[in-house]
Amino acid sequence: MYQTIQISTMERKRISTSVVYFSEIKKIVFISMILLASCAPPDIQHYFKIINNSNYSISYYVGNSYPDTVIVQSKPDLKIIQANSSIKESHWGTWEERYNETKEGKISVFIFNTDTLSKYCWEEIRDKYMILHRFDLGLKDMERCEFTITYP
Repeated sequence: MYQTIQISTMERKRISTSVVYFSEIKKIVFISMILLASCAPPDIQHYFKIINNSNYSISYYVGNSYPDTVIVQSKPDLKIIQANSSIKESHWGTWEERYNETKEGKISVFIFNTDTLSKYCWEEIRDKYMILHRFDLGLKDMERCEFTITYP
C-alpha cells in the first residue's frame, strides 16, 4: 500500500531549511500584524465645514499665525468653494493637536473672491489686503458653531 521513498541527505537539508525559513516568515508576519493592530488610527473626524452662501465662488486658506493676521508672503494652496455650496476641510490628528500648533490657540480662515485671485497678482492681493472676510476661531468657537463656518 505505502511506498517508501528514499531522500538523500542534501534533499533533507534543503527541505529542513525551507521549513525553518517558512516558519520564520510566519513569525515575521504575525509580529507585523500585532504591531499594525496596536497603532491607533488618527482622528479622521477632524474636519470643519465651510458653507458659501454667496452667488460667486470663493477661495480660502487656513493660517496658524494668529494674532498676526497678515496674509502670508508666498501664495498658499487655496481651495475653491463654488457659489451656494460647501466643502469639508480636514486635518490629521486631534483638534487639540491642531490648535497646539498655533501661536495663540486660534486658526484664521482667509476668504477671497476667486475672481480677485485671477485678476491680481498675489503681491497686490497681500499688500492691499484684498480679502472678503477673515474668521479667527479658537477651539471653543469651533465647538459653538458646530465646526461649520458660513460665508457670508
